[in-house]
Amino acid sequence: MSWGSSSNKSYSAYQASLNGTWSWKDSYRWVDFDADASAEVDEQLTHYMLNTNERNFSFPLSRGEWFQQQRNRDIYTCHVELNYSRKQINKIYQKNKNTSYQREMRRTPAFQLPSGDKKKLQHLFDKTYADKEEKDIMSESGMLQFFKDMGVNPESHETLVVSYMINAEEMGIISRDEFVNGFYAQGCSSLDELKKCVQDKCKAINRDNKQWRSFYKWVFQYVKEDEKKKTIDSSIAIQLWNILFQKDKHSMKLADQWMKYADAQKDKELKVVSKDLWEQIYDFLKETKSVDDYDDAGGSWPVAVDEFVEWLQEQKK
Repeated sequence: MSWGSSSNKSYSAYQASLNGTWSWKDSYRWVDFDADASAEVDEQLTHYMLNTNERNFSFPLSRGEWFQQQRNRDIYTCHVELNYSRKQINKIYQKNKNTSYQREMRRTPAFQLPSGDKKKLQHLFDKTYADKEEKDIMSESGMLQFFKDMGVNPESHETLVVSYMINAEEMGIISRDEFVNGFYAQGCSSLDELKKCVQDKCKAINRDNKQWRSFYKWVFQYVKEDEKKKTIDSSIAIQLWNILFQKDKHSMKLADQWMKYADAQKDKELKVVSKDLWEQIYDFLKETKSVDDYDDAGGSWPVAVDEFVEWLQEQKK
């Protein structure tokens, strides 16, 4: 069960290996993991292989319907043994900590670690996008050129998708290390591969509601000034909502009114936005088509949503 030869480490080869299914051996038959559990194994393998030097490691199996059942939670772990060069999986199995029983695992198609060419990516960054004075970050003009090369509208949410892809730390900045390591991990080496990679990710996030929600939640963490802070400034939230809600604006009938309300209250009752409000206002605007449809769901909406509805009702009088 190898990662694939160096000739197969291109972005296209990596993409072809995605969405594989992990299985465990039950006596004489193989039983498939569901999609969430399979994705977890892929993610953990990628993390350990790219970010550590360990040849033997293990991680808990916690995602997917089976592992989320009460009787199975915190019971199963995946154990991995790599060869000396760390280029091949010699052994992989799941283990029940209560019984110590081990079951062999396999993947179809075979697992492939994403890996591009770091030297080519470094050359591309330095030659085309780097700031002339601070060479470890993209210049403003370099970033605009990069988004143009990727086919991304610099005023759209897709610029945030790029930051999400490469796990950028600071809003509005893409460092050399983030660019190189982020796209290396996606299996990219050339400008054409970068563009296809970015376009594929943008399409996937725009199309798949689950991926969109994960991305939307990440944005809140990304823009926080301090990791320990639990809120973001409402003026920043409003700017971001104006960008992020464009994708679903046709179905968010109350979006314009929410933006008007939030702007009017940003120096009054809504000076900051909590994580809870950030996440739930999206659900509220997707679910509620008019003030007449409002259901307080037993008081489960944030107070700011209730106050917004009261404001709407006042506007109708």
